[in-house]
Amino acid sequence: VLFMFIGILVLVGVDVGVNMTLPKYFMEKCDLGLNDAVLGNSVYFLVRTLSAFLGGIILMRYSERIFFKFSVLISFFGLISLAFSGSVATIIACIVIFGIGYANLFSIIFSLALKTIPQKANEISSLLIVGVSGGAIITPILGFVSDMFSTQSAAIIVLILIWLYMMWMIKKVMNLR
Repeated sequence: VLFMFIGILVLVGVDVGVNMTLPKYFMEKCDLGLNDAVLGNSVYFLVRTLSAFLGGIILMRYSERIFFKFSVLISFFGLISLAFSGSVATIIACIVIFGIGYANLFSIIFSLALKTIPQKANEISSLLIVGVSGGAIITPILGFVSDMFSTQSAAIIVLILIWLYMMWMIKKVMNLR
């Protein structure tokens, strides 16, 4: 349950971090104004919404563990690619890839954690919801790093490093009983 709680912290922290970083990243890389730079957030939320719906359908047919693995890998590819993107089209493509992978991870982690000790479902769900505070923990770190290096690319690199926890979690999730 502890590694699932940390997974929720990471998920929410990266989600908030992506939302916070995207407009500034667009402004920095593509020389866009703020009104145009928020396009990335709109695309991200649209993709996450559609992917969550489609993911629910896919999860009716496939194992949540396998789906978790591929979702984490797809998201990781999107984040890595984002770090090397410099045009509006490639950044949007990376946001789409990341959003597709990210969309169902929260619900999968939540479900798997509740299955570990079903008789403690109330306590576990309460603990996991506290993990939403990851957004308040990671964003100041991103702000500090991007200010220190004077680039939003540094924040993207930090998000990638944080996402490595999710990569590590693949093995844990695949070995759950």
